[in-house]
Amino acid sequence: YVPNVFSPNGDSKNDNVTIWTDKRVRRIVYLQIFDRWGNQVFQANDILPNDPTLGWDGTFRNKPMNPAVFAYVASVELINGVQIPIKGDITLLR
Repeated sequence: YVPNVFSPNGDSKNDNVTIWTDKRVRRIVYLQIFDRWGNQVFQANDILPNDPTLGWDGTFRNKPMNPAVFAYVASVELINGVQIPIKGDITLLR
């Protein structure tokens, strides 16, 4: 599961975006997030699921992004070694 809305406002609730899974997923092979013009604003490789500190905090080059809709692509690896691509969009609210 990837939340479709998050609010990185420092209240420690829903401040980062990551992929939430159950025990069938071994790892997130990659997670890439893009703005509406196709610029990559975040990338993480070979991270554990369910850890928001490893996800995107709504910044780009250490500056907060404005509210907008962002596209993501990712690949998760199951415990049996199969990799599954996923994609969607995330709305950043301030």
